[in-house]
Amino acid sequence: YSASFSNDDWISSVTNNEGEIHECFDEIDVISMSNPNMSNEECSNLLQTVSILLQKHNDNVLQHLQPHLAPGEDRILIYHCHEESSDNLKHYIHIGNRMAIGPAGTSSAPSQTLRRTHRGILKEYALKNRFGGVTADISTAMEPEIGFLMANLALAGTDFGQRVMDPCCGSGSLLLYAAALGATNLVGVDSSSSVWESAEDEFKRHRSVIGKNNSNMKLAMPTFFHGDVLNATSTECLYVANSFDVIVVDPPYNIGAPVLLAGQDARPINYHHDEDDEEKGRGDLGETINSAQYDTTPSILAIARRVLVDDGRLVFFLPIRGEEMNKTLKQLLVLKGWQLSGSDEQLQVKFGTLQRFTPTFARWLVCMTKSSGNDA
Repeated sequence: YSASFSNDDWISSVTNNEGEIHECFDEIDVISMSNPNMSNEECSNLLQTVSILLQKHNDNVLQHLQPHLAPGEDRILIYHCHEESSDNLKHYIHIGNRMAIGPAGTSSAPSQTLRRTHRGILKEYALKNRFGGVTADISTAMEPEIGFLMANLALAGTDFGQRVMDPCCGSGSLLLYAAALGATNLVGVDSSSSVWESAEDEFKRHRSVIGKNNSNMKLAMPTFFHGDVLNATSTECLYVANSFDVIVVDPPYNIGAPVLLAGQDARPINYHHDEDDEEKGRGDLGETINSAQYDTTPSILAIARRVLVDDGRLVFFLPIRGEEMNKTLKQLLVLKGWQLSGSDEQLQVKFGTLQRFTPTFARWLVCMTKSSGNDA
């Protein structure tokens, strides 16, 4: 759960700090981004302020949060204060469950080498510990750090995010992370049904990451359908109106995972590995792969407009190459058939952040919400 408060509201609650700390904050670990060495008294005062604010502005949120929070210090509250402008100070809080603990380095080189955590949920869901170690099955699967982030952005598993679809699901990784957060109605669509073969075992052997007794909570099993986002009307779940709360998708970029046109690999000839040369004649990505006919984004936006309920969320990656690297997110979305705010466009941008890989290739992580309107 995340919330922000104006400086006036925050100061008012601090000044009139006469309320009690809510029981869902018992034993919670408090982290302040601006004061990492908070005393116990400062932590207690912060929790009291947050309790007052949340009960004042949303008196049901704490009751809703409590059954989803892990026991003891696995609960965590992160606070930070940010100056939006010279006269606009905002206070942000984030409440949730700690998913992993681990150092960034080794005893011989502490914090010198970036490493994934070696304890907790992220280790359990790490790709190297999945699929029986068959690397061919995981070359394009989503790592848990990003997968859980996408599911969180989509509100998967909350009361507003139970029905989740991935229209380019591959082996079902994003659905797995949504299920781990509590989503119960999961649908995956992919043009290659062979990628689902190991999915059932994966869902059976993992556990939920929410609630007090999460180690005993089995994950919901997804339903998979053979289908193609470029031909959505051929698959019922891709066009039935108002049928999903959430869409999470990492579409094929036509690099590691191909876009299939009429069942054929649409990557250019100079992509494929040669028997004698590891990557013979591949060339620069910005030059070799830049065709609108391979772009699934317009189709995904159209599907979201149709199948999401009002206030439903679409969270996806938007790959960009070459000259696209110089455009803003909204400019890129317009090229994909999105219309700017103020028009009849039902999908509105809620969040976007850029992840760069090379000077000629990057991807945007995008979160959009569907506003109310007439279904086309």
